[in-house]
Amino acid sequence: MTSSVFKKTAVLILAGVFLSIAACSDDSSDSSESGEREFEYTLEEKGGLTLVTPKESNIVIDLGGGIKLNKSFYPRFNNNPSPEPVEEDYFFLYRPGSSENGNSAGKLLINFMGGGACWENENCLEHRTNYTWNTLKSIAENPELFYQVQKGIVWNENDDNPFKDWTLVFLPYTTGDIHWGSNDQTYTDEDGNPVVVHHRGHDNFLAALRFLKETHPPDAVEKVFVTGQSAGAYGAVFNFPYVREVYKEAKAYCLGDGGVGATTESFKTAAFDHWKAPENVCEWVTGVDTAAFRKMSLGDFYQTLAEYYPECRFGQYTTQYDHNQRFFYYLMTQIKDVSKWNYMNQDGFFVPDEISCEWTGIMLRNLEPALTLDNYNVYVAPGEVHTITTSEDMYDVSADGEPFVRWLRRMVNDDPEWNDVKCDETGNSCDRPETLDSPAGLVCQGLSVFPVAGREMVTGKFNQTEGLAFNSDGRLFVGSDAGIYEVFTDGSVKPVTDAFDQPLGMAPGPEDKLYVCDFGPTSFLDGSFDNDGKIMLLSPDGTFSEWGSGIPDPNFVTVGKDGRLLVSDDFGDTIYEIPKDGGRAAEWCAGIDAPNGMAFSKDGKTLFVAQTFPEKGVIDAFDSRVWSISLTGADREPGRIRLLATLDENAANDGVAVDNNGFLYVAANVSGKLFRIDPADGSATLIAKDLPFIASLAFGRGRFSRRSIYATQLLGGNIWEIPVGVEGAALY
Repeated sequence: MTSSVFKKTAVLILAGVFLSIAACSDDSSDSSESGEREFEYTLEEKGGLTLVTPKESNIVIDLGGGIKLNKSFYPRFNNNPSPEPVEEDYFFLYRPGSSENGNSAGKLLINFMGGGACWENENCLEHRTNYTWNTLKSIAENPELFYQVQKGIVWNENDDNPFKDWTLVFLPYTTGDIHWGSNDQTYTDEDGNPVVVHHRGHDNFLAALRFLKETHPPDAVEKVFVTGQSAGAYGAVFNFPYVREVYKEAKAYCLGDGGVGATTESFKTAAFDHWKAPENVCEWVTGVDTAAFRKMSLGDFYQTLAEYYPECRFGQYTTQYDHNQRFFYYLMTQIKDVSKWNYMNQDGFFVPDEISCEWTGIMLRNLEPALTLDNYNVYVAPGEVHTITTSEDMYDVSADGEPFVRWLRRMVNDDPEWNDVKCDETGNSCDRPETLDSPAGLVCQGLSVFPVAGREMVTGKFNQTEGLAFNSDGRLFVGSDAGIYEVFTDGSVKPVTDAFDQPLGMAPGPEDKLYVCDFGPTSFLDGSFDNDGKIMLLSPDGTFSEWGSGIPDPNFVTVGKDGRLLVSDDFGDTIYEIPKDGGRAAEWCAGIDAPNGMAFSKDGKTLFVAQTFPEKGVIDAFDSRVWSISLTGADREPGRIRLLATLDENAANDGVAVDNNGFLYVAANVSGKLFRIDPADGSATLIAKDLPFIASLAFGRGRFSRRSIYATQLLGGNIWEIPVGVEGAALY
C-alpha cells in the first residue's frame, strides 16, 4: 500500500476502504523548529481495536532547563527469526477511551506485553525462550484473540476494573529484549548460519509514544498508568521516565507485574551488550547513567526513579514463588547447558529447590527499597502464579487481608491507605508450591525461612563497633573507639567526632540528635568505680553536650514515652533514670544483675532487659537470661520482674530491638546469634547465626531497609544488615 507522505500522515483502513488523512500543522510544528521529522503510520480498525503500524522517525522530548532529548526509532517485528526471515511491520494496539464514565481520552493506560526473553544463541535460536514471535501475526489476522487472552486491566466488561474505559495502548512483544533494546543482533544457529534478531523493543515503544504525543497532547491528559507483565514489567519501569517527561503535568503511575529483577551478572553482561539496553536508559535521572545502570539491581532502579519522581507512584506485584521467574533465573545460571533447562517448559516445578530459594531471597531484597519510600509499594501474593494484571483471576487475588484490586485502585486513586502488602510465611499462608525436590511443598532456608544470613555492609573500617542508632532523619551512626561515625547505604563511613572517651549504646534523641552513652575517662575494666559515666546529646555535625551524669559505666540507653531516659550498667545491678530535661541520674530499678540492652514493648507497658554476665562485677563468665519488667502507674514505674527467656548457654546477651508485631530480638554476643522472642510465652526462634560478637541492634530507617536489623560487631568492627521481613516498632 502506498500513500502520500505528509509531515504527519495516517492511513485509515476501514471495511476494506483506504482513507488517507493528513494531520495539518502550522509552522510552529515544522520539523526545522521542533526537531521532529515526518512521522508516518497507518491505522487499521478491527474488532474494536485499532492496529497502528508506525514507520521509522524520531521523537523530541523536552526535559526542561532548555534540554531536549532527540531519539530516532526504527520499529521492528521478529517473525520467527531464521536465516531467510520474512520481514513484516510492527504494530501496536490502540483503543480510544470512552466518555461514558467520565474517563474519556484524558486517562492513558500503556501496557507492555510479556513473553519471555532471549540473549544468547541457545535461547534465541536453538531452544527459544521468547515465545511470542508469532503473536502479532495471529492478532493481526484475528483481533478477537486479544480479548480471549487479555482480561484484567484491559477488559472493559468488568465494572470492578479500575481502568474501565481508559484509553489503551497495548505494546505487543516480539523483540526478546524486555522492551529495552535498540539493536539488530546477529546470532548463529545450530547449522552455523547467521540469523538476525531485531532487539528493537525500546524503538517500538518510542514509536508508540510519538503516536500518543500527537494524538493525546500533554495538556489533554489527566492520568497515565504504565504497566506490563513479565518481560513487560521490565519494559514498563525502564521506559516510564520517557512517558513522564512527555506528560509532566499528568498524574503518573508505574506498576511492574511479575518482573522483580532476580538476575545473574552473566545475564546482564550478555543481554545488555546484545540489546544495547544501557544506551537507552534515562540518563537525565539523578544517579542513572550507562555505567551506573549496568551495576544497579532492579530494586535500586525503582528506588532511584521513585526518589527522582516523588510526585509519581511506583509499585510491583509478584507471587512469593513465581514459577516462571524461578525458571528464568535458573536458565540464567545454566544458559550454556541446554539439557538442564530445555525440558522444563518454563515451569518452576523442575527448578532445583536451592535455586528457587535463591530466587526468593533476591526477590525479597530487590523489593526492600519499597519499604523506605511513601510513593513506592509492593504486593507479594501467595503461590507461584506468574503475572496477574491481564488475567480474570486478578479480581480474586488477596494477600494479608487486602484484595489486589483494592490495592491497585488505591494506588491509582492516590489513596493515602495504599501500602505494602505481603503474604505471611507463618502457617504457610504464602502457599509454598510443590516441586520435584519437595513434593510436600518448597521450604526455603534462605530469606523466606529463618535462620538467615547477615550481610557484611561495613567491613574493614573499624577494629570494634558497639553502639549504633538511627536519628529521626533516618541517618545511621555508629561508635568505634573514641569516635562516632555516620554510615551510608553503600557501606562508606564519615567521621562525626572523635572527642568521646569510650562511647557505647546510642538512641535517637530530640530533633536529629542522638543520646550516646560514654564510660568517661575511667571504668570498671581498669579498676575504677567512679561515677564518671555520662550521657551525651550529639548533633550530626559533631557538636555535643552533656545530658546526664552520675552513672558508673553507662552501657545502653533507651527513651520512654515521656522523654525520660533509662540507662543500664552491665558491670552492676542497677538501671538508672535521667529526667526528661536531663540532669543527674537516679536509681530506677535494682534487681537484675549485669543489665545490658533494653527496649520497651510495642504497647509501652513492659521493659525488656538482656543480661550479659551472671552477676554484677563478674566479667569472666556469661549469662543467657532475658527479663521483662512490668511498668505500673501513670509514671511507668518498675513493677514485677519476670524471667522471660533463657537463650544459648553462655550467650552473653547484648543489644535488643522490638519489631512492629511486638516480638523481641536479642543479640547473643558470644554465641554469635540473633534470636527472636515471643513475649507471650518466651519461646525463642533463631533468626541468624555466624555473627561473632554481635552487639547492638537497630531496625532500618530512612534509605536503609526497614525490614532489616542493623547490628554492630564488638570485636572485628563489622556492621551487618540482617533481613528479618518485618519493620521495627515505633521508637519513643
